[in-house]
Amino acid sequence: MQFGDGQGYDGHLGCVASKTSAAGTSTTITINASAAYTAWLAATPTYAALDYDPLLDKFLFYHGGETGKVYTITPNAGTAWDMDVLTTTGTPGAAPASGAGINKRFQYVPALKGFVLLPQASSNLYFLRTA
Repeated sequence: MQFGDGQGYDGHLGCVASKTSAAGTSTTITINASAAYTAWLAATPTYAALDYDPLLDKFLFYHGGETGKVYTITPNAGTAWDMDVLTTTGTPGAAPASGAGINKRFQYVPALKGFVLLPQASSNLYFLRTA
């Protein structure tokens, strides 16, 4: 899942998302209209990270341009999925992403039941418990 080409170009494409089956068949995924999706489109996220949390059964998307704001995408059997903003309490906002973006530096760690984030090479690690 990415905005446009994921690098700040082709924004007219909006959300580009797909899922691939074990057989290699690709299916386009759309996101249902919501306040979160409207905010996500307005943020025009680039160089972002998306990872799956099996305990929540959601994908979490973070791009660092909206410090500490994490979007959730709830998959289902169909091709129209829901997007929300993850509600967190007592969690400090992470430092903004470097100019190179977040890329894969926001990742689910099963043993910790949460996500680890390294926003910049020179920053601290941040942890977000999700279960």
